[in-house]
Amino acid sequence: GGGGEAEVTRRVGLIDSLGLGPSLASAELTARGAPQGTWHALRLLLGSVEEVSGDLARLRGAVSLETEARCWAALRSYCKAARAAMGGARKADLAEARSTACPPRRALALQLRAEKKRLLSELEAALVAVESRSRKAGKPLSTVAMP
Repeated sequence: GGGGEAEVTRRVGLIDSLGLGPSLASAELTARGAPQGTWHALRLLLGSVEEVSGDLARLRGAVSLETEARCWAALRSYCKAARAAMGGARKADLAEARSTACPPRRALALQLRAEKKRLLSELEAALVAVESRSRKAGKPLSTVAMP
């Protein structure tokens, strides 16, 4: 991190200049990870001052355990917030969707919401696991990127 409002503005400008804005704004997450561009943009936002002052192409891949840990934490926080914003428990959504009293369109909407919650939970668990393995190894392992 580091550096206040001017540094944040500079980093957002770097993300925009590299065409990575959409990678943050509308990343397609899966249970296994996020697109490479999303990781690149997160590293630009959350990397150390030194990392973000050098060769920015290096940030397409992991550069330090500390920066990867900040990126994993940011994505985990997003997963938690997105699930919370959807309200209610996944199992409750599925139970209501299966109810004979539930109109078909609502049932489909509930199934979709339940699937989104499942994906976010699985991604969150994958991020916890990769951070744990990385800390044991003393270096960043997978960025849980999509193939």
